[in-house]
Amino acid sequence: MTEKVQKAIDKILSDKSAEIKELFMEIREILANHDDRLTEGVKWGMPSYDCKTIVAGLGGFKNHVSIWFHKGAIMKDELGLFVPGESKEMRQIKYEPGDEINVEGIKVYLDEAIELNVAGIKIAKAKSKAEKVFVDSSDFMEQLVKHKEASAFFNGLTTSQQNNFTSYIEEAKQEATKQKRIARSIERLSKGFKTTY
Repeated sequence: MTEKVQKAIDKILSDKSAEIKELFMEIREILANHDDRLTEGVKWGMPSYDCKTIVAGLGGFKNHVSIWFHKGAIMKDELGLFVPGESKEMRQIKYEPGDEINVEGIKVYLDEAIELNVAGIKIAKAKSKAEKVFVDSSDFMEQLVKHKEASAFFNGLTTSQQNNFTSYIEEAKQEATKQKRIARSIERLSKGFKTTY
């Protein structure tokens, strides 16, 4: 493990429970040691596993650990391990403490994802001529200006990255959920994360 990867892992796990830390490291071992063609690095503040391009990423959260497959939308999901999602490209396998890790299943999915990269297969992107417009969230912006570090980081993001945060907040159906998402987003921005997950 490189120093850069170790620092990313330390940052991700700094405020996590012992159970999440153990689960994260167990899954990391599977990803890092499965195939010599995979190179472990850091992308978007989390460990990533590349073969020509990114194959998978590993994220640690308060109550679970996720493996993100970046071409998951075109993978077979023969074992039904992916969490149903509406992302155009990525799919995740999610584990909580106490879950039995399907080691062989993860390896099968890694093999498929590696082969997609080796073959140069890409996910067809929808062509859009529409200009990217900032999705406004006045409640979020009012709170954000009170946090200089988070605000400065947010202002340095691309429109798409900013929309990731504002859309996440505006999609909340209840005010309490919206306020939790605002607080979580500000916390993530303060820590230098470019995404809401």
